[in-house]
Amino acid sequence: MKRDFRLLFPAAGIWCGAFLQSLLFGVNGKYQTLLLSVILVLSWVSRRRLLSTFLVASLVGAVALSLHQSALQRDFFSQRVGEVVTANLRVSSDVREIHGQVRGDFRLGDRYLVEVRSSSIDGIDIKVPLLLYGDIELKDRIPGERIEVLARIKVFPGYSSVAASLTQVGEIQSIASAPWIWRWSSAIRRDINASLASLPSDARALIPGLVIGDRSGQSPELTAAMRRSGLTHLTAVSGANFAIVAALLLAVGRRLRIRGRALWIGIGVFLLLFIFLVRPSSSVLRAAVMTGVLLFAKSQGIRSSPIPALASAIGLLLLINPFYVRDAGFALSVFATSGLLFLAPVIEKHLTARGLPDLLAQALAIPIAATTFCLPIVVLLSGELSVISILANFLVAPVIAIITVCGVALMVLSPLSTSVGALIGWAITPFALWITMIARSLSALPFAALKWPQSWIGSMATLLVVALILFIVKSRKRLLILVPITLLLSQIALTFSPYVYGWIPRDWQIFQCDVGQGDGLVIKSQSNQAIVIDVGPEPRAIDRCLRLLRITHIDLLVLTHFHADHVSGLSGALRGRVVDGVWISPTEVPEEEVSRVRELLGSIPTRTPRVGERFLTTDIAIQVIAASDDTSPNDSSISILANVRGVTLFAAGDLELEGQDRALKTLRRLPPSALWERTPIDVMKGIHHGSALQDPELIALLRPRVSIFSVGSENPHGHPSPSALELYGKYGAVYRTDRDRSLALAKRGGNLVVVAAPPTLWAE
Repeated sequence: MKRDFRLLFPAAGIWCGAFLQSLLFGVNGKYQTLLLSVILVLSWVSRRRLLSTFLVASLVGAVALSLHQSALQRDFFSQRVGEVVTANLRVSSDVREIHGQVRGDFRLGDRYLVEVRSSSIDGIDIKVPLLLYGDIELKDRIPGERIEVLARIKVFPGYSSVAASLTQVGEIQSIASAPWIWRWSSAIRRDINASLASLPSDARALIPGLVIGDRSGQSPELTAAMRRSGLTHLTAVSGANFAIVAALLLAVGRRLRIRGRALWIGIGVFLLLFIFLVRPSSSVLRAAVMTGVLLFAKSQGIRSSPIPALASAIGLLLLINPFYVRDAGFALSVFATSGLLFLAPVIEKHLTARGLPDLLAQALAIPIAATTFCLPIVVLLSGELSVISILANFLVAPVIAIITVCGVALMVLSPLSTSVGALIGWAITPFALWITMIARSLSALPFAALKWPQSWIGSMATLLVVALILFIVKSRKRLLILVPITLLLSQIALTFSPYVYGWIPRDWQIFQCDVGQGDGLVIKSQSNQAIVIDVGPEPRAIDRCLRLLRITHIDLLVLTHFHADHVSGLSGALRGRVVDGVWISPTEVPEEEVSRVRELLGSIPTRTPRVGERFLTTDIAIQVIAASDDTSPNDSSISILANVRGVTLFAAGDLELEGQDRALKTLRRLPPSALWERTPIDVMKGIHHGSALQDPELIALLRPRVSIFSVGSENPHGHPSPSALELYGKYGAVYRTDRDRSLALAKRGGNLVVVAAPPTLWAE
C-alpha cells in the first residue's frame, strides 16, 4: 500500500515554527516579527507546494505559541515575586511526591508538586497554568478539585509552559469537589492499588504503571533501573495500550454482535473514559487522538492509515497546546511511533530476508526502530547513551501484551471486588517481576550506558552514530568496515572500563569509594569480604562501588553518625550482601534518618561501640578512638584507628573541634603497639570532608602520609577548604574524590601505593 506523507509537512511545520518561537523567548519582539515576516515571504514566493505548506504551517505554529505565551500574563507574577498571596486554584494533574534529596549533612523533607490552573489571585480574576509545591496536605488532592491556599510566588527566568510557581505557606482549604468523571477515575485508581496491596513490593509498584501509568508507588531505585535499562516507557501509557484495548473491545463487540457505527462509537466512548483513567498527559493524548482519527475513518468507511493519523495528532495537539513543543513525553511518544511506522518495517524486512522467523524479526525490529528514533532526545534528557535498551526491550516484549490485556480486566473488575482484582494481580505478578528483574540486572552492568554530551552537539553526534550503523548494514563490504571499527571500540571500552579489567590492584587493602558529597570507605578483610565505613548519600553509588570490588559479605558496617551524607546509601550497601554486624553512633539524631536506618537493618545485629573497644580479625585490628554521646551528631561520630595488614588508617567521620580534641587526648594516651607505633599514619580520612574546622595538633600527631577528602564536585560547602588542604599537605600527599574519583591503596615493600580511577566513557 502506498503511504501518504502529505499531512506530515504541515505537522512538522507547526512543530518547527513553535519550537523556533520557544527558542526566541525573551528576544526583542522586533526580531521575532522580522523572522515571522521572512517565513511569510518565503512561503509566498515558494513554488513548491509542500515547502510552501511547511512554511505556512510553521508560521501558524509560531503565532500559536506566541499567543499562548502572552496569555500567561507573566508580568503580573513578576511584579509580585516573593509575595504571599491567596490563590484560588483548580487542580489539573495528579500530585507527584518529590523525595527529599541529600543536601550536605541533611536530607530535605519530602514535598508534593501538582499542576494547577488559577481562578483568582488575591481576588484578581486571572486564569493561567501554575505549579504548586506543598506539604502532606496536598498529597490526596485529585484533578478537578477546587482549593484555596496561601502561597508564595516564584517566577521562572526563562521559557516555561507555566506562568509561575507557588509554594504553600498556609493551610489548604477545599472549595469544591472534583467533577464526577475525575472522582470516578480516581476511585478506580485507588481500587486497583488496593487490589495489589498483598503482592510482592516490585509487582505492587510496577503493575499500576504498566496498566494505568501510575508510577507513584515506584521507589527511586526501581525508577532509576527502569530508566537506565530503557524500559521507562512501559510505565507511560502509549499507543500500544490504546491499540490493544481497542482491539480487545472490537473483538468483544463483534462477539456480542454489535456492528457498524454503534461499535465504533462504543469503542470511542470507552477510550475516552480510558483517557481520564490513565490521565491525559501529552503522550496519552497523542495516542488517543491518533487512535480517534483511525476509529473515525473506520466508522465512516474511509481507508485508514497510521501516518496521516500521527500527523493529525501532532498538528492538532500543538495547535491546542503549543507548549507540547518542548514536552519530553510528547516528543518521545511521537518519535517512537515514527520509528515504528517508518523504520521497523524496513528492519523487519531486512531480517526476514536473511532467514529470521517473522515473529523474531518483528520482536527485534520494534525496539531497534523505537530506540533509534528516540536516541537524539534521550541523550538530551539524560546525558547517557544506553547500550542495553534494545536487549532489555526485546527480552520484555513477550509479556507486554499479556499484562495489558490482564490490565483491562483489572481496571474493570477491581472496583467490583478487590479480591478478584488481587487474583488478577497475582496472575500478572510473574510477568511484572520478569520486567523488574531484567531492568535491575541489565542496569547494574558496568557497561549499561555510555556518557554522552548532554547538548545539541551530542544529539547530532547520536544521529551520526545511527547513520554509521545504517551505512555498515547496507554496505557490501561491511566486514572490511566492521572488523576494524569493532576492534577500535573494544579497545576504547576496555581502556576506559569502570570494572576490574585493570586499574584496581589485586592486593588493594583500603578503597575510597567516590560517593559524591559523602563518605564511603572499604577495608578489605578477605576475598569478597570487607569492613565498610559509611555508605554515602545515595544507594546506587555505594552499591556500584561494592560491586566493583566484588564485595558480597560485610564483616562489619560502621555508620559513624546519622547524617544523610553518611547513611542514606544504606539500602545500596545491603543489596544482595550478608552483613554480620553494625556499629552505630550513640547520638540517634536526626530521628528521620535513624528510623530509616533501623528499618533497613531489621534483624542485623546492631550496637553502639565504646571508646577503646576493638574489632579484630586475623590480620586487621580496629580500635574505637571516639564515640561520644554528644548533642552534636558530628561530634558523636565513631572515629577509628585501624591497622590493615601493616597499613595504618585513621578515620574520624565528621568530628568538629570539640570531638577532635577528645580524639587527640585518647590518641595521646595510647601506648605504642602493633596497632600504631606512633609513626606517621599511612592513610587519614580527611575529617568532615575537609571543612575549615581542623585541629592542627591532631593532624601534627598523626602526620598522615596520604590524606583523602571524600567530596562532591562543586559542593556548596567549599569542601575541602583551602586551610585544610594546606594543613594536611604539610605532611604528605592529598587526594580528593571530586578530582581523583575512587582510590585504591596498597602497601608493597614498605611503600604505600595509591591508584586513582582512570577516566571512563561509561555512565555511572
